[in-house]
Amino acid sequence: MASLDHPPGAVIIQQDPLFWFFDGNVVLLFHGGIAFKVHKGVLAFHSEIFHDMFRQPLPSPSQAEAADQSIEGCPVVPLDDTPNDIVHLLLVMYGRNAEEVVYPVLAALLRVGDKYGAQAVVHKCVGFFMSMFPATLDHWEVAREYRHQIGFKDHDAIEVYNLFRRTGPSLRWPGPPPAPHPARPDMRPLKTPLPIALFLCAQLYEDVLRSGTRRADGTPETLSEADLECIVKMQGKLRRRGARIVSHAQAFVFDPKDCERSSSYVDPWRDTYADADSSDEDDRRDCGGEDECEDGYEEYFGERMTDEVEDVYLGGDLFDLWIRTRMVEVENEGHVCGGCMDGMRDRHDELRRRFWNELPALAGMAK
Repeated sequence: MASLDHPPGAVIIQQDPLFWFFDGNVVLLFHGGIAFKVHKGVLAFHSEIFHDMFRQPLPSPSQAEAADQSIEGCPVVPLDDTPNDIVHLLLVMYGRNAEEVVYPVLAALLRVGDKYGAQAVVHKCVGFFMSMFPATLDHWEVAREYRHQIGFKDHDAIEVYNLFRRTGPSLRWPGPPPAPHPARPDMRPLKTPLPIALFLCAQLYEDVLRSGTRRADGTPETLSEADLECIVKMQGKLRRRGARIVSHAQAFVFDPKDCERSSSYVDPWRDTYADADSSDEDDRRDCGGEDECEDGYEEYFGERMTDEVEDVYLGGDLFDLWIRTRMVEVENEGHVCGGCMDGMRDRHDELRRRFWNELPALAGMAK
């Protein structure tokens, strides 16, 4: 950045190399003397706050110069934002934003876009954040993968929680609230992404929560004592529910009528078979029946439930797909019949949906 000559003891103004236009008519000045010489019309076109600000009479060049509030004949607007955040906003305003979407840029744009009433910027950012923080459990795994793709790190949960708290009503899903899934009316969509942000904070170690983290530009992000207390309480609740998920997964439960290896099994498709083969029923009677499914589950699923895997759930990650994926593997390998495994998966999925519905309450928020 170039520096402007100033008297000794004065703040040295550093011109931003990209946003210092020769015909600019306003200077945005930040702590440390970093300055942007830009155009009032461009700012006012994109931002309600700047629009209202520039409608008010500004000091004349001579008045501003006398009050030391002028740089190169332009009025100065001091800002307390970080230059990094404003650079990203200006890139959008001047149509120079990069095509690649990454989390640090989205966070910066949402933060200053909401602050300065840049509604078009906020609306576009909300769409990306809704993909990162879904309303329903059905989209949880896709959202997790998307967060990874755009560079969201685990410790960014603190920044995003603070961001959601500041933006408030801006962070609601566009349009009417998402409707429950017709096949799963017991799963209620979340109204805002704030419970998810708290859930992600609760996955961090307590020392990280207490010391805070930093944004991509090095700006510190910390939690208030009240928020810290809320998250620590939430951690305990999540870990107790994680223990229930592990316990349910380890306990094989079946219904003889559903076990395809049991003599009590009733084939729901039997009447549709034109030439039913009674040898299938004889084969079931000759095999180990439901005991074979139970033994297969306890052996082959049990060996996959390592201490490391259990720690994921016992640590409070209630929505990890590991258990469900391993259940499918055990069934595909033939250790457990489809009927028994369907029942186990249904129990597991029901528990996950129940805990998803509880997220607002677990986060200390009204349902």
